[in-house]
Amino acid sequence: MLKESRADARETEPDEPEVPRSEIAGSEVPEADEAGGRTEPGAGPAADPAVVVPGGLLPSGVALRLALRGGVAGALMRCVLATAAAGVTFLLLAALGQALRHPHHLAAGAERLAWCAPPLVATVWLAVVSARGRAGSPAADALAAIGVGPSRLPRILAAQVMWTCLLGSVVAWGTFLRLRHALAGTAALPVAGVVTLLLVVPLTAGAVCLTALRFRLSTRPLPWGLAPAVAGLACAWWGRHAKASVPLPGGSRDMAPAVLAGWALACAGVVACAPWLVALAGRALASWRPGPVRLLAGRALRTDARRVAAAVAWPAAVLALVPAAFRLHAGHRPGAFTLLGAAVVLGAAGCAAVASAARARTNGSATRRTLAGLGASRSVLVRVAVVRAVVVIGVAALAAAPVSWLLDGVLRLR
Repeated sequence: MLKESRADARETEPDEPEVPRSEIAGSEVPEADEAGGRTEPGAGPAADPAVVVPGGLLPSGVALRLALRGGVAGALMRCVLATAAAGVTFLLLAALGQALRHPHHLAAGAERLAWCAPPLVATVWLAVVSARGRAGSPAADALAAIGVGPSRLPRILAAQVMWTCLLGSVVAWGTFLRLRHALAGTAALPVAGVVTLLLVVPLTAGAVCLTALRFRLSTRPLPWGLAPAVAGLACAWWGRHAKASVPLPGGSRDMAPAVLAGWALACAGVVACAPWLVALAGRALASWRPGPVRLLAGRALRTDARRVAAAVAWPAAVLALVPAAFRLHAGHRPGAFTLLGAAVVLGAAGCAAVASAARARTNGSATRRTLAGLGASRSVLVRVAVVRAVVVIGVAALAAAPVSWLLDGVLRLR
């Protein structure tokens, strides 16, 4: 009897109507799509594409969106980078045009292409500084909030740099076409060679930026840059009596390849030594019973040695070569291509220094607010900033002076 009453009770209970899972209010259970995947709540066909970035939007597409929606400072930095890329690409195309115009002087064409290396290196360094600045921008934080992690962010930033450099390459190509008869004459342009030269700057800048953003060095500055600096000076000193020579841009005079290699190694050593020199200056500033201003300035220099060094490394390397360049071209008027290459190198180094200094200032704003909250007066913070600037300028001069003096002495002895 008891079993029968329970069975009757189950039969008399009304059935609850089935409600589709998609109509349940407040349900957090995602609904399956046609492909068998799962869709996040609120994400439908009309969702903003920027929200679906982790799902598979290409890094180049995200980079193009970021480039179009950047601020004034970001747009100005992209214009400078595109201009530098256009200058380097035009130099490469001009070297190709001269080689086509004079096909019997292949060595001269190869030398012109080789002398495009310094502007290319300066442009790539500017691209790296630009990408590192964007890595800490609010746009990068927004990408991290929607799921773009540290593994995908470098690819997006590298793609953005490639788009910017590619724009500069297109501008250079249009300028070269207008001056084609003056640069290349009536010779037919090789399609493969032109495409390769147009992609040199974008691909190189993108690859270096991707490597620099993915593989960070240790935060502790080390004096390993002294080795290439000393090796470069020794190589330049040894090659001052070499018989082999390479013509310099502008046709002013010839120079031994060992001296040129020594210059390159010395500049690389100056750039590599800059973080260690800044950290050493900060340690010395905070020693021997420092006051509040010296202590704060010294500790700030030691903490931000790599960011501050990025602002002085390339200007110091360029300053180390300026006296030697003036001695080489004394009494000779440089050509248009030489002036263009020098403008690209100096402009890229200066803009990279300004961008690095602005980035260091932005990163130090939180520290300044903390100190102001602890009771530090505005005059103390201003004096700390002045002391830091003086020390950084002194480090740049200290790094450039011996290299410049020794290289100038090498040229004087030739």
